Amino acid sequence: TLSGERLHIHPGAHDLPPKQIAANDCATLLATCAADKSVALWDAVTFSVLRDFQGHDGPVRTVAFRPASNQLATAAEDQTVRLWDVESGNPLYTLFGHAGTVEDVAFSPDSRRLITTGSGAEGLRIWDVENWEPVLTLPTPIRTWLLLTTLGPIWKIAPPPVIENETSVELPSSTVS
Repeated sequence: TLSGERLHIHPGAHDLPPKQIAANDCATLLATCAADKSVALWDAVTFSVLRDFQGHDGPVRTVAFRPASNQLATAAEDQTVRLWDVESGNPLYTLFGHAGTVEDVAFSPDSRRLITTGSGAEGLRIWDVENWEPVLTLPTPIRTWLLLTTLGPIWKIAPPPVIENETSVELPSSTVS
């Protein structure tokens, strides 16, 4: 298990400092990403690099493990989200649709949805992981990540929030599963 030890980056893992780190469900694997377009998979016990994932054409901003699976999602400034098989390192899917940098990705706790946020006009997308099609797209301000961070993950599909200005958001009173 992780015990607050400092993670020393292997010299070959990234050419630039990591932007983000994520752990899988049982904290046996870690993933890191960096602005040098790299993604690395680590053994969380030995802190050794197991593999790297190549494919993004821009700095990688975020990584997230899909719960109860061997899949990893990465997002980058190349406007794509990529899904990877953790065991083989092979790419599974590339998701397009954001008009700008994809800032963040997160899986729903039941692993049936993937939420992505970006800096373009379609700032928030929720994807169905069965067919990798968007089930909800919201035109949101650049500060979508602030909304999600402040409110926590919203996993019930609801009518779009009313955004009065960049600091005030009114959420609908009812949600639909």
